[in-house]
Amino acid sequence: MHIYMIECKKSGKKYIGSSISEILGARIKRHKYELRNGIHLNQYMQRSWNLYGSDSFDFSVVEIVEFDKSKSAKENEIIIRALEDEWIHRENTLAPNGFNCKTAELCVPTQETRQKMSLAQLNRPPVTAETRQKLSAKHKGRVFSEDTKKKLSDAQSGEKSFWYGKTHSDLTRQKMSKSQSGRIITDEHRENLRQANLKQKSVECPHCGKIGKISPMSIWHFNKCKLAPK
Repeated sequence: MHIYMIECKKSGKKYIGSSISEILGARIKRHKYELRNGIHLNQYMQRSWNLYGSDSFDFSVVEIVEFDKSKSAKENEIIIRALEDEWIHRENTLAPNGFNCKTAELCVPTQETRQKMSLAQLNRPPVTAETRQKLSAKHKGRVFSEDTKKKLSDAQSGEKSFWYGKTHSDLTRQKMSKSQSGRIITDEHRENLRQANLKQKSVECPHCGKIGKISPMSIWHFNKCKLAPK
């Protein structure tokens, strides 16, 4: 777990955030991705980024806290949020002095509130077949232009990708491996996968000339190809 700071050197305004993740800087990379693409939820920070530019911003991890394995994830989150609040008040980062719009206090519902929320979901009427058909029809036949496809691809490529520079921890890999072990794929499922793969369009990488199905090719080729110009 850690506390991080984002500072605009031009205005002197700061933002304090926290992450329960053991991967240092993961949340910072997400902030950078959203700011670069103009989609950050914090409009104060986004406007400053647009006005002063990326070179005017500093990103840093200011405090690291060890995850307490004897406590639950929620309890650890309460701890890191309390520490985040201390930093917010210490650095005076609440708007208009800084970029933080609110304190980091974690809202934990009481047992009574949880029961009410549970009952509200249980008593919720099921979605009718007519509603499902309307939702399905709304999205069917939607076609993106080639220009839109390129913009979507460029927005997710290279350093703009939220996963850029990230790796799964050993613990996460073990969990992923465990979740897949013992999984049984039926013959029907295999046939469905095969048919779906056959329907995929074959594409050619403009850099190395390799031809393959679009799904695996988009992972290893095009902008990510080893022969692509840097």
